Amino acid sequence: MITAIKRPEEKSEPTQARARARRLAILDAANSFVLNGQTDKVTTTTVARRAGIPVGSVYRYFDSRVDILDQLYREAYDEIETGMAEVQSSMPTKMSVPEAIRYLLNTFTELTRSHPSFRALTKWANQHYTLWEVTPGPGSSLTAFIEKTLADAGVTFAPERRAAATKTIVTVVSVLVDQSLEEEDECKANALIDELGYLLNQYLQ
Repeated sequence: MITAIKRPEEKSEPTQARARARRLAILDAANSFVLNGQTDKVTTTTVARRAGIPVGSVYRYFDSRVDILDQLYREAYDEIETGMAEVQSSMPTKMSVPEAIRYLLNTFTELTRSHPSFRALTKWANQHYTLWEVTPGPGSSLTAFIEKTLADAGVTFAPERRAAATKTIVTVVSVLVDQSLEEEDECKANALIDELGYLLNQYLQ
Protein backbone atom coordinates (compact mmCIF):
# COMPACT_ATOMS: atom_id res chain seq x y z
CA MET A 1 0.00 0.00 0.00
CA ILE A 2 1.38 3.41 -0.97
CA THR A 3 1.51 5.94 1.85
CA ALA A 4 0.21 9.33 0.73
CA ILE A 5 2.10 12.46 1.60
CA LYS A 6 0.64 15.85 2.39
CA ARG A 7 0.13 17.65 -0.88
CA PRO A 8 2.09 20.94 -0.92
CA GLU A 9 0.16 24.16 -1.17
CA GLU A 10 0.51 25.93 -4.50
CA LYS A 11 2.73 28.97 -4.09
CA SER A 12 1.79 32.29 -5.62
CA GLU A 13 3.76 33.17 -8.73
CA PRO A 14 6.45 35.82 -8.20
CA THR A 15 5.68 39.27 -9.55
CA GLN A 16 9.13 40.42 -10.65
CA ALA A 17 10.10 39.50 -14.21
CA ARG A 18 13.49 38.09 -13.23
CA ALA A 19 11.98 35.91 -10.51
CA ARG A 20 9.25 34.66 -12.86
CA ALA A 21 11.88 33.79 -15.47
CA ARG A 22 13.94 31.86 -12.92
CA ARG A 23 10.91 29.96 -11.65
CA LEU A 24 9.97 29.10 -15.24
CA ALA A 25 13.54 27.94 -15.93
CA ILE A 26 13.27 25.57 -12.96
CA LEU A 27 9.99 24.11 -14.22
CA ASP A 28 11.30 23.82 -17.78
CA ALA A 29 14.41 21.99 -16.54
CA ALA A 30 12.30 19.59 -14.48
CA ASN A 31 9.89 19.04 -17.36
CA SER A 32 12.75 18.13 -19.67
CA PHE A 33 13.41 15.10 -17.44
CA VAL A 34 9.70 14.21 -17.39
CA LEU A 35 9.43 14.40 -21.18
CA ASN A 36 12.33 11.96 -21.46
CA GLY A 37 10.69 9.49 -19.07
CA GLN A 38 13.07 10.37 -16.26
CA THR A 39 10.68 11.62 -13.59
CA ASP A 40 12.74 9.79 -10.96
CA LYS A 41 15.74 11.98 -11.84
CA VAL A 42 13.95 15.20 -10.92
CA THR A 43 15.72 16.46 -7.80
CA THR A 44 16.50 19.98 -6.65
CA THR A 45 20.16 19.32 -7.50
CA THR A 46 19.66 17.94 -11.01
CA VAL A 47 17.08 20.61 -11.83
CA ALA A 48 19.35 23.40 -10.61
CA ARG A 49 22.24 22.03 -12.65
CA ARG A 50 20.15 21.77 -15.81
CA ALA A 51 18.63 25.22 -15.28
CA GLY A 52 22.09 26.68 -14.68
CA ILE A 53 21.27 28.17 -11.28
CA PRO A 54 22.42 27.52 -7.70
CA VAL A 55 20.52 24.87 -5.75
CA GLY A 56 19.72 27.47 -3.11
CA SER A 57 17.78 29.45 -5.70
CA VAL A 58 15.49 26.49 -6.36
CA TYR A 59 14.40 26.55 -2.71
CA ARG A 60 13.29 30.15 -3.05
CA TYR A 61 10.43 28.94 -5.25
CA PHE A 62 9.93 25.26 -4.37
CA ASP A 63 10.24 23.32 -1.12
CA SER A 64 11.33 20.03 -2.69
CA ARG A 65 11.29 17.83 -5.77
CA VAL A 66 7.73 16.87 -4.83
CA ASP A 67 6.75 20.53 -4.90
CA ILE A 68 8.27 20.92 -8.38
CA LEU A 69 6.59 17.81 -9.78
CA ASP A 70 3.31 18.75 -8.17
CA GLN A 71 3.38 22.11 -9.92
CA LEU A 72 4.06 20.42 -13.26
CA TYR A 73 1.16 18.04 -12.61
CA ARG A 74 -1.17 20.94 -11.74
CA GLU A 75 -0.20 22.76 -14.93
CA ALA A 76 -0.62 19.65 -17.09
CA TYR A 77 -4.07 19.00 -15.63
CA ASP A 78 -5.00 22.65 -16.19
CA GLU A 79 -4.13 22.14 -19.86
CA ILE A 80 -6.32 19.02 -19.99
CA GLU A 81 -9.18 21.00 -18.42
CA THR A 82 -8.71 23.79 -20.97
CA GLY A 83 -8.95 21.20 -23.72
CA MET A 84 -12.10 19.77 -22.15
CA ALA A 85 -13.69 23.23 -22.06
CA GLU A 86 -12.84 23.81 -25.73
CA VAL A 87 -14.35 20.48 -26.73
CA GLN A 88 -17.41 21.16 -24.60
CA SER A 89 -18.11 24.39 -26.47
CA SER A 90 -18.63 22.45 -29.71
CA MET A 91 -20.08 19.25 -28.26
CA PRO A 92 -22.74 17.57 -30.42
CA THR A 93 -26.22 17.30 -28.97
CA LYS A 94 -29.01 14.72 -29.16
CA MET A 95 -26.71 11.73 -28.76
CA SER A 96 -27.93 8.37 -27.55
CA VAL A 97 -26.57 7.21 -24.19
CA PRO A 98 -24.03 4.79 -25.75
CA GLU A 99 -22.93 7.51 -28.21
CA ALA A 100 -22.58 10.02 -25.38
CA ILE A 101 -20.49 7.63 -23.30
CA ARG A 102 -18.21 6.79 -26.22
CA TYR A 103 -17.83 10.49 -27.05
CA LEU A 104 -16.99 11.30 -23.44
CA LEU A 105 -14.43 8.52 -23.12
CA ASN A 106 -12.83 9.09 -26.52
CA THR A 107 -12.46 12.80 -25.87
CA PHE A 108 -11.01 12.50 -22.39
CA THR A 109 -8.63 9.66 -23.22
CA GLU A 110 -7.45 11.37 -26.40
CA LEU A 111 -6.66 14.58 -24.51
CA THR A 112 -4.80 12.76 -21.73
CA ARG A 113 -2.85 10.47 -24.06
CA SER A 114 -1.83 13.19 -26.49
CA HIS A 115 -0.48 15.54 -23.80
CA PRO A 116 3.33 15.32 -23.85
CA SER A 117 3.85 14.98 -20.09
CA PHE A 118 0.48 14.09 -18.55
CA ARG A 119 0.99 10.32 -18.65
CA ALA A 120 4.33 10.44 -16.82
CA LEU A 121 3.07 13.00 -14.31
CA THR A 122 -0.08 10.97 -13.70
CA LYS A 123 2.00 7.90 -12.91
CA TRP A 124 4.03 9.97 -10.46
CA ALA A 125 0.94 11.52 -8.85
CA ASN A 126 -0.76 8.13 -8.47
CA GLN A 127 2.27 6.90 -6.52
CA HIS A 128 2.38 9.90 -4.20
CA TYR A 129 -1.20 10.90 -3.51
CA THR A 130 -4.34 9.21 -2.31
CA LEU A 131 -7.13 8.38 -4.73
CA TRP A 132 -9.20 11.27 -3.42
CA GLU A 133 -6.39 13.78 -3.91
CA VAL A 134 -6.10 13.00 -7.61
CA THR A 135 -9.82 12.58 -8.34
CA PRO A 136 -11.43 15.72 -9.83
CA GLY A 137 -13.95 17.42 -7.58
CA PRO A 138 -17.45 18.77 -8.27
CA GLY A 139 -16.12 22.05 -9.68
CA SER A 140 -13.75 20.45 -12.19
CA SER A 141 -14.02 20.64 -15.96
CA LEU A 142 -14.26 16.86 -16.11
CA THR A 143 -17.34 16.95 -13.89
CA ALA A 144 -18.91 19.70 -16.01
CA PHE A 145 -18.08 17.79 -19.19
CA ILE A 146 -19.64 14.59 -17.90
CA GLU A 147 -22.75 16.41 -16.67
CA LYS A 148 -23.30 18.14 -20.02
CA THR A 149 -22.59 15.01 -22.06
CA LEU A 150 -25.14 13.00 -20.07
CA ALA A 151 -27.69 15.83 -20.10
CA ASP A 152 -27.42 16.08 -23.89
CA ALA A 153 -28.12 12.34 -24.06
CA GLY A 154 -31.21 12.81 -21.90
CA VAL A 155 -29.78 11.12 -18.82
CA THR A 156 -31.34 12.46 -15.63
CA PHE A 157 -31.11 11.46 -11.98
CA ALA A 158 -33.57 11.94 -9.17
CA PRO A 159 -32.54 15.01 -7.12
CA GLU A 160 -31.58 12.87 -4.14
CA ARG A 161 -29.25 10.78 -6.36
CA ARG A 162 -27.73 13.47 -8.56
CA ALA A 163 -24.68 14.42 -6.47
CA ALA A 164 -23.77 10.84 -5.55
CA ALA A 165 -24.34 9.54 -9.09
CA THR A 166 -22.21 12.29 -10.63
CA LYS A 167 -19.42 11.70 -8.10
CA THR A 168 -19.55 7.97 -8.81
CA ILE A 169 -19.24 8.47 -12.57
CA VAL A 170 -16.47 11.08 -12.28
CA THR A 171 -14.50 8.87 -9.88
CA VAL A 172 -14.84 5.74 -12.03
CA VAL A 173 -13.89 7.60 -15.21
CA SER A 174 -10.93 9.33 -13.57
CA VAL A 175 -9.58 6.17 -11.93
CA LEU A 176 -9.90 3.90 -14.97
CA VAL A 177 -8.53 6.48 -17.40
CA ASP A 178 -5.57 6.87 -15.00
CA GLN A 179 -5.18 3.07 -15.01
CA SER A 180 -5.20 3.05 -18.80
CA LEU A 181 -2.47 5.70 -18.77
CA GLU A 182 -0.40 3.45 -16.50
CA GLU A 183 -0.57 0.65 -19.07
CA GLU A 184 2.39 0.45 -21.42
CA ASP A 185 0.51 -2.03 -23.63
CA GLU A 186 -1.94 0.01 -25.74
CA CYS A 187 -4.19 -3.02 -26.30
CA LYS A 188 -4.61 -3.44 -22.55
CA ALA A 189 -5.12 0.30 -22.15
CA ASN A 190 -7.85 0.31 -24.80
CA ALA A 191 -9.45 -2.75 -23.22
CA LEU A 192 -9.80 -0.83 -19.96
CA ILE A 193 -11.52 2.04 -21.77
CA ASP A 194 -13.85 -0.39 -23.56
CA GLU A 195 -14.72 -2.02 -20.24
CA LEU A 196 -15.31 1.41 -18.72
CA GLY A 197 -17.75 2.17 -21.53
CA TYR A 198 -19.58 -1.09 -20.88
CA LEU A 199 -19.70 -0.37 -17.14
CA LEU A 200 -21.14 3.11 -17.64
CA ASN A 201 -23.73 1.84 -20.11
CA GLN A 202 -24.92 -0.72 -17.58
CA TYR A 203 -24.96 1.84 -14.77
CA LEU A 204 -27.01 4.35 -16.76
CA GLN A 205 -29.61 1.94 -18.06
